[in-house]
Amino acid sequence: MVLSDVARAEEICNSFDNPMSSSEYNKYKRQICSLLRCKEDPPPVCNVLPGKLKSYDAMKLISQELKENPSAKLERGYKLIAFAGSNFYGFSFHGKPLVLLRYGNGKLCCFTRCADMYTNSPFIFVPSSRMHKELSDEQLLSGRYALCKVVGGCRIATSTTLLIEPVEFCASPEEGEARPLIVLLRFPLFSEFWESEKGKRHARSDIESVGIAFGMSHRLVAENESIESLFSCVAEDGLISWHSDTSGKWVRKPADWLPSTGELIRALDMMYIDESVPEHIHPTLLFHLYGKLSDEYILRKKKHIDNLTLEINAKAERFS
Repeated sequence: MVLSDVARAEEICNSFDNPMSSSEYNKYKRQICSLLRCKEDPPPVCNVLPGKLKSYDAMKLISQELKENPSAKLERGYKLIAFAGSNFYGFSFHGKPLVLLRYGNGKLCCFTRCADMYTNSPFIFVPSSRMHKELSDEQLLSGRYALCKVVGGCRIATSTTLLIEPVEFCASPEEGEARPLIVLLRFPLFSEFWESEKGKRHARSDIESVGIAFGMSHRLVAENESIESLFSCVAEDGLISWHSDTSGKWVRKPADWLPSTGELIRALDMMYIDESVPEHIHPTLLFHLYGKLSDEYILRKKKHIDNLTLEINAKAERFS
């Protein structure tokens, strides 16, 4: 039983925007609402339609609407995501932090898009004044923070999920800590590789963690920096060395590197510093090395889950 719960918890961590159904919500609404909202908050709303914009673009649009429309109001809350399967021993769910706009007539509008497979799927939204109270409205709408999902439901799955992903998930809105986003100094052609792998290796990984494991430097987003810089900062010849921090701001984490990270950095040296590799084979060589590192990253993650499974099994046997 423990093994299937660990596997299920991993599925929870890695899933996208599978919206909770109305029947699931009606069955568990007391438990859901007590976890996510205050009694004084507006009631949950069903059949909210997702928007079409990336998260940071949606935040910018909401900020603009609030300035131009005096009757509009910022509405914090959670989108309900449910997880239930044949190998799972109880209902579990998480609340995904989301910011909506409430117009003067009471209508809620979502501008943020969902994962591709749920582009047009309506969802249940739970307004909550408890969602990241440590952030001001201005900070929340800046798009410079990674928000924390609240997981609930089956006790075993909840506790295991918090063990596997203690940064991305929390047990209550008050326990979630918003984390400043980072700028990843992407190696050449890494963005193109990542885009080509959608739905394959990295469908269940975040680009920042993968990039850091591949040897890339990173830094916090500056206070007045455009959020678009998160996606456009590429390490190129003349911008920064692979081995030294020329700006004093960039951070590298060798402790998180993979076995072949050094091989990738040596190849980058040969291509962009020594210029000893013909340019026309750069894409083939880099995609090969990124693929090799991808396999190592996935294997390391699997070993982490396997070790966690053994640990939980051992504890279960002690107390059985």
